[in-house]
Amino acid sequence: MRGRVFFHSLVLAARARAWVAFPHLLSSCFLILQEKLRPLWRHYFTNTDGLIYVVDCADRERVARAAAEFRTIINDPLMRGAGVLIFANKQDLPGALSTAELCAAFGMGDLRGRKWHVQGAVATKGEGLYEGLDWLAAALKSMSAGRLVTEGGGGGQ
Repeated sequence: MRGRVFFHSLVLAARARAWVAFPHLLSSCFLILQEKLRPLWRHYFTNTDGLIYVVDCADRERVARAAAEFRTIINDPLMRGAGVLIFANKQDLPGALSTAELCAAFGMGDLRGRKWHVQGAVATKGEGLYEGLDWLAAALKSMSAGRLVTEGGGGGQ
């Protein structure tokens, strides 16, 4: 595979040429730094095949902001063909958005012409991580094989 996977965050895994972004899990100090770095993100979009976006589903107050940031990333022309995996994290906490609620909040049903998947997860226990990454690996493989890109399933399916 020639491209890269863009994870939305500050931690750069140079070997995999991937960014990891957890927009709601960083301390306020890192959030200030992250705000200053955001304009630079698009420099990492070239040759990106997939986006992994992690959402803190227990933080309902910031879901609208996370959705707006997500839209900014996927609407960039350089991200047009990228597959999208969203981890709906913290599913074990009371009041967390379900994967279906997250799909609705992010307008996933309106995404056309790209593969996408929303995977419920509890990162601290490793739940849902392998399933999501397996989906992304299969999606990227089918995309590189030149198969038709279609909408993915929502709700962690």
